[in-house]
Amino acid sequence: MEQQISTGDGIVIGALVGLITGMLGAYKDTTFEGFRDQTFWRSPVIASVYGAIGANIFKDNKSKLLLAGFASTAERITVETWKALSGKMPGKFTWGENLDRGWLYKRQAS
Repeated sequence: MEQQISTGDGIVIGALVGLITGMLGAYKDTTFEGFRDQTFWRSPVIASVYGAIGANIFKDNKSKLLLAGFASTAERITVETWKALSGKMPGKFTWGENLDRGWLYKRQAS
C-alpha cells in the first residue's frame, strides 16, 4: 500500500519546484536587473509553504506531480500578483545606465 504524502514531503517538493523556478528566473532576468538573493529565495520559500498546504489538500490523491504543479502554480500566482499590486517597475523594464548593454547592441547589429 502506497503511503500518503506527508507535510514534510510537501515542503521538500515545494522547495524543489521553487528552486527550479528561482534558477530559471535568475537565468532569465540577471542580465537585465542583476542577481538579488531575496528575489531568488522568494520562490523556494513561498513554494514550500504551498507544498505543505497542498500535501494536506492532496494527501488522499498521493500524486506528487499534482502537488508539484499546485505548489508551482500557486507560487507564481502569489508572486506575480504581489509584483502587480506593489506598483514597482521590474528592473528589466527600466534599462538603467549602469548595466553593460554591449552584448545587446552587438546582437542587434548582426
